[in-house]
Amino acid sequence: MALMTMHERMGDFVIEDASPCNTCANRIDAFSCRAFSDIPMVFIVGDNNHRKPFFGDGGIQYRAITSKES
Repeated sequence: MALMTMHERMGDFVIEDASPCNTCANRIDAFSCRAFSDIPMVFIVGDNNHRKPFFGDGGIQYRAITSKES
């Protein structure tokens, strides 16, 4: 049995307001970013703000969106 991706598991889930992903310039869509093709749930639910290296992030951490990127 193949593992499901975060996109497949979560469907139309809305990222919680507490998630640092909402304000990260590296975000691509609800469940992927430059650091992760499937963002770990620990970031999505806001349990980790990803301002320090995390296994598998390829050296890319949270970076706040600037007004130029909005």
